[in-house]
Amino acid sequence: MNENISDTLLQQIRSCTNLVHRLIHSEHHFKNPDAQNNIGRAQGIVLKILAEKDGMTQTEITEKLDIRPSSLGELVMKLEKNGYVERRQNENDKRAINVFLTEKGREFEKELINPRQKAAETWCAGLSEEDKTQLSELLNKLILSMEDVLTKNGDEFSGREMPFGGAFHEMDSEGFLHHGHGHKGRQHGGSRGEGRKSFRF
Repeated sequence: MNENISDTLLQQIRSCTNLVHRLIHSEHHFKNPDAQNNIGRAQGIVLKILAEKDGMTQTEITEKLDIRPSSLGELVMKLEKNGYVERRQNENDKRAINVFLTEKGREFEKELINPRQKAAETWCAGLSEEDKTQLSELLNKLILSMEDVLTKNGDEFSGREMPFGGAFHEMDSEGFLHHGHGHKGRQHGGSRGEGRKSFRF
């Protein structure tokens, strides 16, 4: 009986995974074309960072994103050209430039940033808050159980997040590109990897 329940659970998880991929694919085609043409994902990440802490210097943003200063300069220039941010010379350090959201940028950030959070709320609409809490707790137990099996088996990728469908370019929730079977570490962090992260502009 327990084996049958476990097999059913596995099939349900696989079905849920397939549905998530189908939903992501379908929603990709229904995104606002004007927004997609107007702003790239990497620019959206900059807006998100500024929404959390407005007025950061370009150096601070560069360090937070772990990208080249020239790449950030290009992003900020595009955002400024579209009226989403404005640059101001730092009053205490004339060599530093602070970046601030404009009202237009702040409204745009509220409308388009955090698509994963919006999607999750829509997809989980049939669950109560209590249901979601219980499901999250059970899934955490399942994840730990599977990770334990991988560790005991000495699996090469134990503790790593593997993209479904084999090796392909995968973008995480923050917009960074991960190539092939490269890993991001466990849920609460991991190695930063070599070099700078790549962005989709």
